[in-house]
Amino acid sequence: MSSFKRTKKKKFNPILLAFIVPILLVGAMMAVVLGGGGGGIRARPLDPVGDYTGGDFTNWRSRDGNRFSVRCEIKIQLGYDKEKGRILAITPKDKTGMAQRPLVVFVPLPLSDDPLFESVAAGQNFTLLVRVQGDLLVVQKAEKS
Repeated sequence: MSSFKRTKKKKFNPILLAFIVPILLVGAMMAVVLGGGGGGIRARPLDPVGDYTGGDFTNWRSRDGNRFSVRCEIKIQLGYDKEKGRILAITPKDKTGMAQRPLVVFVPLPLSDDPLFESVAAGQNFTLLVRVQGDLLVVQKAEKS
């Protein structure tokens, strides 16, 4: 008989790897999609609109796809179509809270049917995440301020 003892080597279990890798991937994707879990609106702030009367903003198509966060006050609901959404006139506010020139934004479905917008009224304050889409400012996310 041999005087050497057999030692069992720990073998890696591939089934464990099959469960851990997808869980880590899903967690990483959720962190990216949810923006780190903060849940708040994160985008470039829209500086006072009066600054954009010329220069870069003479051609809105050059901004197609850009996203901005806008702190604003609702002025009036200009239209509502139950199959498409709402059109709102808003007044953006700069960092000091001063109102700027009014803008028109489109709130598409299903966001338009969110309880947040069911009783939208003049004077309500929101922080909106808007995306430049052609000649429209389309609201992608909204929070009451």
